[in-house]
Amino acid sequence: MMNGKKTEPEEPLSRESEPLYRQAAEILRDRILKGEYPPGTMIPSERELGNSLGISRIPIRDAIKSLQYIGIVNQVKGKGVVVQKLDPGQVLAKVGPFLASPGLKTLIDLLDIRIAVEQVSVREAARKGTPEDFDELARLIAVLRSEASEKEKEDAGRQFHLKIAEIGDNQIAVILWHFFDELLKISRSVVHLTEAEKTQSYEEHEELLRALRMRDGDKAAAIMKAHLETTRRELAASHDASVKE
Repeated sequence: MMNGKKTEPEEPLSRESEPLYRQAAEILRDRILKGEYPPGTMIPSERELGNSLGISRIPIRDAIKSLQYIGIVNQVKGKGVVVQKLDPGQVLAKVGPFLASPGLKTLIDLLDIRIAVEQVSVREAARKGTPEDFDELARLIAVLRSEASEKEKEDAGRQFHLKIAEIGDNQIAVILWHFFDELLKISRSVVHLTEAEKTQSYEEHEELLRALRMRDGDKAAAIMKAHLETTRRELAASHDASVKE
């Protein structure tokens, strides 16, 4: 309040359209993306933000909570709300399940895209990978072949595919991997491999690694396609059975 006049909000929000907290969250997100609040810095207080937008602290608090959920900001005790270094893959992994209904048809559609993306990734991995990268893939295969728990083997299989995307050094492929992984978690409760099928899967991982070490991107891509199409066939069979019911 200055000279008896109320300060006008910088970006007044509409009370006739979306909820106030959602409008506030979008404004904060845009400011962060534009670099007004760089990673590591604190955003203004709830009171300051409320004054600048012409709303109370309650919708501001809810807006901050929504941004914190997807990893854009973090509440640090004793300091305030700090902007995080944005990880698009992690953000997409959290919001992805809300963007698509995770039914069998959706999972099959996702696998079709994943097959195409991972073929690109593995071709690039064959070209760019270092001996140390391939040794890490070998370590993950060793976990698959070990007496580790099913959870540890599942994690090793997921990390194997993520590592290939990272070796390929395509940021979009890595972001999409996180999206695929979050939604395709459901497929793991639908597809149940026999011991023989698990052994075949491990052998495909080993064959894929041999192709990578030989720098044979085309062969590696063909192996990756065949490997993922096994899961696709299982999902398609489950989908067809559910339709008949």
